[in-house]
Amino acid sequence: MLNFKLGALALIMSLMGYSQSTISGIVSDENGDPLIGANVQLLPVNQITSTNEAGVFALNNIQEGEYSIAIS
Repeated sequence: MLNFKLGALALIMSLMGYSQSTISGIVSDENGDPLIGANVQLLPVNQITSTNEAGVFALNNIQEGEYSIAIS
């Protein structure tokens, strides 16, 4: 997996129901420029999405729990 130096990775949790949430944020480089098409993977459930042209991503329907995020 490629490692990126991230200037900012903002994760925002918002409740979408009793036990499901969305994790969203912005992936940018050390200069604050958005990383377009970066893969964002939620571990250990292996849910994957990609950032858009603004570096924004969203992972939906996440069950409550502890997770790690890998960006490549």
